[in-house]
Amino acid sequence: MDGATQIARGAAATFLGYAGKIARPIALALFARLYGLDALGVALLVWAYVEVVARIAGLGLDRGLQRWIPATAPDERPAVVAAALIAASVAGVIAAIVVAAIVPPLVGVGGGLATAVRLAILIMLPTLTVAVTALHAVRGARQILALVWGRSVVEPVGFLIAGLALAPFARGPAPVLAAYALSIAAIAVVAAIALHRGFGLRRVAAALAHPGALRVGALLRFSIPLGVADVVNLALQRGDVVVVGLITGAPAVASGYAVAREIVTSLSKVRQGFDQVLAPVAAELHVAARRDQLAIAARMSARWGLVLAAPLALVFVAFPEPVLALFGVASPVVATALALLALGRLIDVATGPTSILLAMVGRPRLVLVDAVVGLAVALAGAAALGPRVGAVGVAAATSAGLIVVNLLALVWLDRLEDLRPVDRTLVRPALVVASAGAALVAIRVAVGAAIGPALIGALAAWLAAYAIAVGALGLWPWRRPIHGVI
Repeated sequence: MDGATQIARGAAATFLGYAGKIARPIALALFARLYGLDALGVALLVWAYVEVVARIAGLGLDRGLQRWIPATAPDERPAVVAAALIAASVAGVIAAIVVAAIVPPLVGVGGGLATAVRLAILIMLPTLTVAVTALHAVRGARQILALVWGRSVVEPVGFLIAGLALAPFARGPAPVLAAYALSIAAIAVVAAIALHRGFGLRRVAAALAHPGALRVGALLRFSIPLGVADVVNLALQRGDVVVVGLITGAPAVASGYAVAREIVTSLSKVRQGFDQVLAPVAAELHVAARRDQLAIAARMSARWGLVLAAPLALVFVAFPEPVLALFGVASPVVATALALLALGRLIDVATGPTSILLAMVGRPRLVLVDAVVGLAVALAGAAALGPRVGAVGVAAATSAGLIVVNLLALVWLDRLEDLRPVDRTLVRPALVVASAGAALVAIRVAVGAAIGPALIGALAAWLAAYAIAVGALGLWPWRRPIHGVI
C-alpha cells in the first residue's frame, strides 16, 4: 500500500472517530441540569487547566515520537517508548503538584471542595500526560485508530456515562471531576492495550527496569523544540481573542470575536485529520529514503485538505453574517474578522502539512523558529492595525502570521529536503475552489445574505455543483481505495 493510500484511509478513520466527540456537548448539556451550571463551571475550569498543562507537560513527545518510532529498529522501539513514558511521568507529576497548589483559589473553591479539586488534579494530570504519550507512541507504529478511539470515542463517551452514573449519589463539582477522572482512566486502559499490541507490555516493562540504558536526553532534545512550538502556535491561534479584548475594550466585540475564532477551528479539523496520519508515514518514508512516495503523499494531503476544507471556508468568507447569526452574533466588524480568519485558515490548509513534514524529516528547531516568527508577525501586525481597525486588524494580523509559518516551512522543505508539498498539481483544485468562491459571490449579489429559503436553496445547489465538479476532475480522496476503512 503506497503512502497516499495509507493517508487517505487513516484520515477517513480519523474523521469517523470525530463523530464520537458529540458525546461531550451532550454530556455538558445534561450535567448542567443534573449538577447545576455553577458546579459544571468549576469542573470545566479545572479540566481546562488540566488539559492545557498536560499538553505542556508532554514536552512535545507526542510529535517527537512520530519521528523516533519509525526511525528506530523494531527491536529497539520498546526502549524508545520506555524513555518517553519516564519523561512524561516525571513532567506530569511535577506539573500536577504545581497546578494542584495554585488552581483551587483560581477557580474560587475552598475547604473540602478544594481538597477534592487537588486530589482530582493529582490523579488526572499525570495520568493524562502518560496516556496521551503512550497513544502517540503507538500512532508512530502505525496503529492510528488507538489514538482516535482513545481521545475521540472512549474519553467523551466515558465522561458521559460516568457523569450519569454518579448523578444519583452526589451533587456539586466533585462528581463531574470524578467523571473526568474516570474518562482519563478509560483512556489509560486503551493506551495500555495499544502498547501491548504495538510493542509488548513486557518488553516495555523490561526497558523501564533499566532506565540507565534509555536515551531519554536525546529524545527530549528532539521533542522539546516541538513542544515549545506547539505552545507558540497555540498562542498564535488562540491569543488573538485576548488581544481583541485588550485593544477594543468592548466585551460584545471580544465575545463575538471568540465565537468567530471557534467557528474557524472547524477548518483545522480537516487539516488535523490528514496530519495525524501523515506524521508516521512521512517519517518512515523519509528514513527509508523513499522521497518520491513522500513527495506524493505530501502533495495528496495538501490537495485533499484544500478540497475538503474549501466549502466551509468559502461559506464563512462569503456569508459571515448569517453564519454568526446562528450563534447569536450580529456585528459587521466581527463578520469581517470571521471572513479574514477563514481565508487565512483556507490558505493554511492549502499549503499542506508543512510543519508536520518539517518535524518528520528531522528539523524540529526549524519548526520552532517558524512558529516564533509567525507569532512575532501576528503581534506586530496586531499592534499596528489593532488600534486603527480593531478586531478586523487583529484578524488580518493573525491570518498573516499563520501564512508566514507555512511559507517559511515550504522554503525549508524545498531548500533542505527538496520536498514540495505545493506544486502544479494543486492548480486544478485551486481553480475549482476559486470558481466556487466566485459563484458564492454571485449568489450573495443575487439573493442577499439573509437566511431564508432562497439562500438555503442556492447554497444547496452550489454545494452539489461543487461536489460534482470535484468528482468529475477526480479530486476526491476516495478515488483512492479509501472506502475500505468505511
